[in-house]
Amino acid sequence: MKFSKKAAALSMAAVMSLSVGATAFAGTAQQAGESVKVQMNGKIATDKAVLLGGTTYIDASDVKGIFGADCKVDGGYATLSVDGKDLKITIKTTGESLLAVRDIADALGCMLGWDGAEKTVVVVDIDRMADEKGATFDIIGKYFDYSKSVGDSYKTIGDFSGSVEIADETTPVTVKFDGKMDAVTAKEGEEANVKLNMDLSDFKKYAAAEEMEATEKEMFDVIIKALESSDTKVIYNIDAGIMYMKSTMFTVFGIDENAWISFDLNSFMEAAGASGFDMTSVLKLVDDGDLRAYILAALKTIPVESVNSYDEMSKAYDMIVSMLGDSAFTLENGKYKSNFAMNEDGAELTYVMTMGTDGDKVNSCEITMKMSADGMVMDMYVSSDKDFNTSMTFSMNVADMMKVYMDMKSSCEATKQVPSLTVPAGATVISMNDMFASMISAPVEAA
Repeated sequence: MKFSKKAAALSMAAVMSLSVGATAFAGTAQQAGESVKVQMNGKIATDKAVLLGGTTYIDASDVKGIFGADCKVDGGYATLSVDGKDLKITIKTTGESLLAVRDIADALGCMLGWDGAEKTVVVVDIDRMADEKGATFDIIGKYFDYSKSVGDSYKTIGDFSGSVEIADETTPVTVKFDGKMDAVTAKEGEEANVKLNMDLSDFKKYAAAEEMEATEKEMFDVIIKALESSDTKVIYNIDAGIMYMKSTMFTVFGIDENAWISFDLNSFMEAAGASGFDMTSVLKLVDDGDLRAYILAALKTIPVESVNSYDEMSKAYDMIVSMLGDSAFTLENGKYKSNFAMNEDGAELTYVMTMGTDGDKVNSCEITMKMSADGMVMDMYVSSDKDFNTSMTFSMNVADMMKVYMDMKSSCEATKQVPSLTVPAGATVISMNDMFASMISAPVEAA
């Protein structure tokens, strides 16, 4: 994947959400004792490593030069210390003074990967990279601080409408939709309800022109009924890291409308290779207004796949700094404004953020973003005023094969309500994680 696509995806995640997946370090089948290289933050170390039994080791005397940490070996164990402070983590040595690179990286919070083609262990210390770049995010942090002033528990009410147009060889099929949503949100989690109505007239006309057998017609009617008008309930328990969802739409898949689907995000990220990922901790960073730490947490979920990984992460971080860092903003007429534009490898991104102020506080925010790449064009505008009234418009065109448009408005106010973060006692719960695991482990028949 080219950098431009990775960077654009990561930037969106830093503003709206998170990236997925960090691959675990794994040595390929090579001869025991083979000499390999170590790359730390994009630079090849002069000190060599050795591959023994599928694990890469370096000498204790080389830890300082590669990782920047002092290392003391005593009684078959090594103790690492940084800036004169003991990490209080011991690492068992192999031989007299050989230490596994993975153990050192884990102890110091570094990311690890393997580039088989280059026979190189790739180590990335994102925190060190950020420290060296020195960027700060205090200005946008002010808006995060203001957003918390609505209260510890708040209620959101909104409505939305839009359309999806799907290209056809003869006549396009258009589905118009509208709906309402309400949610109660607190630090512990969120409980939301969504009512969705869809106009499936074009599908009905399309189907009427087709000759269907009785069983096909019966199935079609079930699908139409489930999609035309649906009710969905979502629970997100932040402390548990689990999202629950039930919807009348699930009857399309043969699931009882009273059954709940559960999704454990931490377990999913763990299975994807993001060892130690903790959504609760990540969301706490946002709640605390520590946007820099949140961005670094997002970067740490990117796979370390090759000797180019550090450079790609570094460029992605620079891009985010150019969009959201303090250096990106200018203050004019009581408004902070950031302008960013990128055109690389056929991908274009323009991003404008404007934040209003009240004295030292930032109390409103507007974001205009446009992306285009590989035949896809996306436009988005989001605005939130000082009273937490929010509006959003979104459009996307995928190679003229599918066009999507949505408009949404919502209001927000403090409430004494608290979200219910557990499913009813005795309810049927179906694990999405187990379903994914079953699909991955299912044998594939030869063609």
